[in-house]
Amino acid sequence: MSTQEMSTQEMSTANKILGVVACGGKSSRMGTDKSMLQYYDLPQRYVAYAMLETACDEVVLSVNEQQVSTIDKGYTFMIDLLLYKNAGPMTALLTAFASYPDVGIFLLGCDYPLLQAQTLKDFISLCRKENRLTAFYNQPAGLYEPLLGFYPAEIGSILMERHSRGKHSLQQFLQEQQAFPFIPENVNELTSADDPEIYSTIKEQLTLINKYSY
Repeated sequence: MSTQEMSTQEMSTANKILGVVACGGKSSRMGTDKSMLQYYDLPQRYVAYAMLETACDEVVLSVNEQQVSTIDKGYTFMIDLLLYKNAGPMTALLTAFASYPDVGIFLLGCDYPLLQAQTLKDFISLCRKENRLTAFYNQPAGLYEPLLGFYPAEIGSILMERHSRGKHSLQQFLQEQQAFPFIPENVNELTSADDPEIYSTIKEQLTLINKYSY
């Protein structure tokens, strides 16, 4: 499959979950595109994409216009809509809902290198069964992880209305809606690598794990 921009005709919407890898953030704390950082053999955007392929019906990279030229062949992508520009993580989510209003969305940030494939599969399996607003929950911090969340199709119109009122916080939305909290067994999987120091630490940890796993 060649690199392509996903269109609304490409996926039947009945009982489908679209996996969206959110890559279009500014990465201001990191100082470079977080989705292109490598912890394994591929940039993290493609590692996340591959993980979602094992659990979702379709997968798409959510990117901004500047990132389009950096996408490797073989990966489906969609470009952030200007209407939702500068809305943080909500930009990727609303762009997906605008194109696929009848599809449930699993939003995955590109900066969770410790997230395990089995944990992700367990989460998606739960979402298929329950079809309700659900997000990973960081119990020690008492916060949801909006970029590790499932947003059912009916949530799209609610988020669009909130956006029109300038309310862009997905954390606040999840709290107000009392989203179902999914608590992983290993809280370290929720570590967000969003600055150079955390990136270096995780990179070293994974290097040691791979070194002694043979």
